[in-house]
Formats: sequence, structure tokens, C-alpha cells
Amino acid sequence: MPKVLLVDPEPDSRGAFERALRGDGYEVSVAASGSFALTQLEWDRPHVIVTQARVDDMDGCELFGLVRSDPKTGDIPFLLLAGLDRHIAAQAAAHHVDRLCTGHVSMRVFLEGVRALLAGEAGAGASAPAANAAPPAEPHAQAMRGTLEVMDLPALAQAIAMGGKTGRLTVTLAPGAGVLEFENGQLVHAEFGGESGEQAFTDLVCASQVEGAGDFCFSPVSREQTGKLPRTVNRSVDRLLLRIAAGIDEGRAALETIEPAAPGRAAKGRA
Repeated sequence: MPKVLLVDPEPDSRGAFERALRGDGYEVSVAASGSFALTQLEWDRPHVIVTQARVDDMDGCELFGLVRSDPKTGDIPFLLLAGLDRHIAAQAAAHHVDRLCTGHVSMRVFLEGVRALLAGEAGAGASAPAANAAPPAEPHAQAMRGTLEVMDLPALAQAIAMGGKTGRLTVTLAPGAGVLEFENGQLVHAEFGGESGEQAFTDLVCASQVEGAGDFCFSPVSREQTGKLPRTVNRSVDRLLLRIAAGIDEGRAALETIEPAAPGRAAKGRA
């Protein structure tokens, strides 16, 4: 059974990738940091190493360099999940990482990448993703698709905002589809459940968290269309997410206050 070493500091995405790998017939060992991954490599040699772009103590390219510099591990195929980190993606392509996945990859694409490495197709498989290592904000840029099991909606929205991207994020949940429009990283419009604006964003985030699953597609918009997107949102993604979190905390606090007090108020009413 092929062995995969998965390096990922985030429990949610690590769990999703591990389940997908085990379901595809791989034996999986996990590490939350680069240093722990290197320690594991000393006593358990995997057939493939998969790492996120950022881990707790180093980035994916640093880990790749350390693995390649050791004669004992230098020939292990390496898959780097660069996500939306353009700097890491460009650096990985320059260092000829065996296989590079950019943007938000689906589990199907992820598993295809692992299979290609095991089949010895590292060079051919890496060429296409490497060409997209730093996706330009040009017309006809490739859409990014994925699942919210790997990256939840708050993290996804923040990544788009930090990347300064312009385009439409479509999120498909069991209750229906929602749309978020971004312009140069700023959320400018949201639609979900018959609502629009900040309330729609709040409802969409809450629904995605309750469901814990769903699919998404981010379609970049050409520069010529910048400034033509509808505008129903004025707050930043970070401020909106903080507002949602505060509302959830206030709701919990209210329940904690009301529920214990209810018997006392009832007793007083009877008196």
C-alpha cells in the first residue's frame, strides 16, 4: 500500500485530505509542522510527500529544499498545495517542485496529482500548474473550483480579499446557491436566499458553517469590468466576519442568561 506523508497545520483541511487519501487506498501519516515531518522521515519513508504552502515553522518550499538536500529523502516525489499564495507558488515553480497545485483544488484533482507522482509523471504533471503559479488578473483567467470541506467560506473569502482578486465566488449549498462579488479584494456584493448585501453574506456564511460542506467556484473578472460590479456591501470581509462572530457570541451569552433565570422569573410570577 503506497504511503503518503501529509503536512498540514490546519485540522479541518488535514482531516479532509487524509480521508480522501485513505479512501483512495493510501496509508497516511500526518504532521502539523515541517520539523515534525522531517523527524518522521528519519524513521518512516513515504512514497509521496504532500504539504501546504504554509506550515507552522517553515513554508512548503523550505521543506522541499530540506527534503531534497538529504540523500536519503531527495528522490521522494513532492506535491505542494500553494493555494492562493502567489509568492510561494512562484517560488515553488522556480525551484522545480515535482508537482504544484494552485488555487482551490478539488479532491479529484488532488488525488490525480498524487497518482501522477506515484506513476512517475512528476515532470509532465508539474508543467501545467507551474505555468499558473502566479495567476494574472487578465481576461479569461482560469476559474478556481473546490470544496468547503478543505477550506471553509470565511477562510476562502479572506484568501480572495488578501489576494486582491476581482471576480465572482459562487457557493453551492443544500439550501441553494449564493454569490459573492469581489473587486480588487473588496467584497462589494452578496446574494443568498432572496437577500442581498451584508445580510446575505451573513446568512451565507452561517448556512455554510451549519452544513459543513458544499462546493465553490471563483470566476475571475477582466480588468475592463472592474468598477462595473453591483455594490451592496460596504464593510470589509474581516469586519463582516468579526460582526458575525460577535453576534454568535452574543446569542450564546443571551441563552446562558435567559435559561437559568427562567425558573426564578416563573416562581416570582406565581408568588
